[in-house]
Amino acid sequence: MGKIFDSLTEDWKDLHKIVIFGFGKMGRGNIDALMSRFQIVKIIDNNPELEGQSYKGINIVTLLTYESLHMKEKIVVVTSGNRYNSISAELKEAGYREYDDFCDFATFCNDFFWNDRKELFIGRLTFNITTYCTLNCKHCTMLTPYNKNKKHFDIEQIKKDVKSTFSIVDYVSNFLILGGEPFLHKDLKELIIFIGIHYRNKIGNLQIITNGTLRVPYDLIEVLKQYNVEVRISDYTGRVDYDEQLRVFCADLDLHGVEYVSYSHDEWLDMGFPNGKVNMGDDAEELRRHMLKCNPNCQNVSEGKLYYCAQGWAAEQSGLFSLQPTDYLELEDNSGESGKEKFRKFYFGDLENDYFSFCKVCRGWDTDIVVPGGIQFGSGID
Repeated sequence: MGKIFDSLTEDWKDLHKIVIFGFGKMGRGNIDALMSRFQIVKIIDNNPELEGQSYKGINIVTLLTYESLHMKEKIVVVTSGNRYNSISAELKEAGYREYDDFCDFATFCNDFFWNDRKELFIGRLTFNITTYCTLNCKHCTMLTPYNKNKKHFDIEQIKKDVKSTFSIVDYVSNFLILGGEPFLHKDLKELIIFIGIHYRNKIGNLQIITNGTLRVPYDLIEVLKQYNVEVRISDYTGRVDYDEQLRVFCADLDLHGVEYVSYSHDEWLDMGFPNGKVNMGDDAEELRRHMLKCNPNCQNVSEGKLYYCAQGWAAEQSGLFSLQPTDYLELEDNSGESGKEKFRKFYFGDLENDYFSFCKVCRGWDTDIVVPGGIQFGSGID
C-alpha cells in the first residue's frame, strides 16, 4: 500500500534550498508559495522552448542541462495527474532515488511542511456549491441525475466552510469550485470575491470546473480575471449538441483574458455505483488497500464537514447511500495544532474506521472499465 506519512529520508529535514521540476500550470501556480519559504536554485522543465528563460531570476533548464551542472539539491516534482509517473521514471533512469533525491509535490506538502514547520499544506480540495446542472449525464460521478433533492448551497454557509478550512489549513495547492454546474449559482461572484480578498494568497490554483453551456455575465468574468481563476471546461460536445454555446463561452473568456483549459470527455471511468452492483470486499484491510490505491484526491468540504471522497458525499446527497460518522470530519472547533493534525490525518487517509465506507460499493479511480462520457439520460444511446 505504501506509507501515508514520513516517506522522505532524514536528510530532507531543515531544508532551505530546493529545485522544482515542472513549470506548467501546477508549477506556476505554486512557485510563489515555495519561493516565500525556500531558495529555489533551478527550475527543471523538459519543454525546450522554456530552456534559457527565467522566472524571477530563477533559470529554467532541461533535466539534461541540470545534470551537467552536477548539483545535489532535493528535487520537488510539481506536476498534476499521471505526469509525475513519467517524470519519476525519467529521474530514476538518471540515477535519482525517489523520496531520497526527489519526491512529488503532494508528499512534500504532506511530510516536509508538517514535520519541519507544523504547517498544513494540502493538494486538492473541492467545494461543491450546487447540485443543479445543465446536463443530465448518465454516469455523472456527482450523481446529478439521481439526486431528487437538488439545491444551491447557501452562500453564507459556503463562506463559513472556506473560513473554517483556512483556520486549519495553511495552503491549498488546487482549490476547486464545482457542482453540478457552478455557474448556475447566483452568488458565485460573491464567493470568488470573498475567497480572492481573504484567502487568495493561501491558494496555488483557484479553479472552476464547468461544462461551458452557459453564458457568463461580464461582471463575473471580470472577477475571474481579477483573482486569477482558471476555468476548466469539461467538453461534452462529442455527445451533446451545444457547440455554439461552448464557442461563445470560450470567446467571452478570451475577450477578457481569463485563463481556461478545455478537455474533451469522450470516455469516463465506470466506478459502478449506482448503475452496477459492486462489492469490493468485506475485509477491512482489503478495503483499505482499495481506498489507498484509488487515492481519490477529491476530498471536499460541505456544510461544516470535510469528506474523504466527493463521490461518497454525492452518493449521500442523492439519497442512494448513507455515510458513516467516521467518513467525515467536523471542522468546527478543530483549530490549533491538534485540529491541524486531525485534518491532516483524515485528509491523507488515516481514517478512524480505516477505510471510507463508500469504497465498498465503488471501483474507484484505478478501474480500467470505461463508459462513453457525457451520455445523457433519454438519449437512446448506451
